This record gives sequence, C-alpha cells and structure tokens, in this order.
Amino acid sequence: MAKLGEGDERWIVSDRADGTNVNQWHWQERDCLEWCKDTLARSFDGKEVAVDEAKARVVFAAAEVTGEAYINTRKGKLIAGFELKVEIPFEA
Repeated sequence: MAKLGEGDERWIVSDRADGTNVNQWHWQERDCLEWCKDTLARSFDGKEVAVDEAKARVVFAAAEVTGEAYINTRKGKLIAGFELKVEIPFEA
C-alpha cells in the first residue's frame, strides 16, 4: 500500500468530496424486495390455469412475498441475489 501522497496518478478511483462511486467500482447494494412483491402480485393476481387431467381451473389470488431480494454492484458488474418465500392462495 502506498503512503499518503505517493499513490499512482493513474488510479481512476479517488476519494471524492461528493461521495460519487466512480465507474461503479465500489460495492453497492440496492434493495429490490418491493419490486419483487409488485411484479409477482401482478403476475399471478387473477390468472387462471387449466389443469388437463382434472379438467379444473385454478384462479390465483394476490401473492404474498417475504424475504429479501437485492442487486449488488461491484466493479461495474451486477450481482442479483434473493431468498423469497412466496405464498399464492388459489381456488380450484
């Protein structure tokens, strides 16, 4: 590690007073749980599925989603992660 003031001038990520993450180099994490809840609820709410063997239709109600979902950024790369519990009530 270089001493203070002896760093390489080619180093593109410097300490910034405004705290900007230059080129998304440093680790960032964004919470995506609300987006997942909205997307899954829209995807299943009121949908009907025909079951061939039983000759029945299944109607889904709104999905309940708990857990965590996030997107991490490190060195300009996106890393998605999730651990969700999805409960979808239905009527047959």
